[in-house]
Amino acid sequence: MSIVSAYYILFSIKDHVSKSKHLQFVSGVEVLTYWGTTYLWDYLTFVVIALAMVVTLVVFQEESFSTGVQIGRVLLVILCFGLAMLPLTYLLSFFFSIPASGYTRLVMVNVITGLATLIIVTTFKAPSLDLVDVGKSLEWVFLVLFPLFSLGTAISNLNSNYNLLKACEPFRNQCENQTENVCCSSLKADSELCRLGGWSYTTQPSVPHRYPAVPGRGVYRDGGQLSGLE
Repeated sequence: MSIVSAYYILFSIKDHVSKSKHLQFVSGVEVLTYWGTTYLWDYLTFVVIALAMVVTLVVFQEESFSTGVQIGRVLLVILCFGLAMLPLTYLLSFFFSIPASGYTRLVMVNVITGLATLIIVTTFKAPSLDLVDVGKSLEWVFLVLFPLFSLGTAISNLNSNYNLLKACEPFRNQCENQTENVCCSSLKADSELCRLGGWSYTTQPSVPHRYPAVPGRGVYRDGGQLSGLE
């Protein structure tokens, strides 16, 4: 994708160097009309490329991207990437005067902003380094500045979520039939874990027990169902 996104800088640099864009403006073409038609045409060609990429995924049947739902999500992510990538490419074209050099340098910039930043954030978010907060802060900055980083993050999240759901699939029936969260089997269970499963740990039960005058502690299911009292 770094090569594909850099491709669109070639024509923008050529228009800038050959003064054809200036001639169109002098001839009465509005700035909004020029950039709007350029953006629309480039995006239509990008849609064709995105469809070709999706067809490639379908042909090779990559496990994480083999279902129709996953393919649709990948296509949506790529199309959103194109919307953000083209304006940034047009902006960067003003820093170059030779199309070939602009293309090669933009490819290198895309590799750095797309791959290197993803590796940095993934490394910093590793719990063993104790730099999770730094990694999250960098992630938000990179998501705003670099479309390729956003694309890589989205694809990575789609893959991770698919594998997680696949790993949890054998336990779905057990979760549906379970009436009490395992983490709340003891009245000394951690309150955060209980809340994740829909259970709440409280020192003031909302329903009476057999000793109403004695304050008690209990674990309750959402909706008031009593799980345990002490």
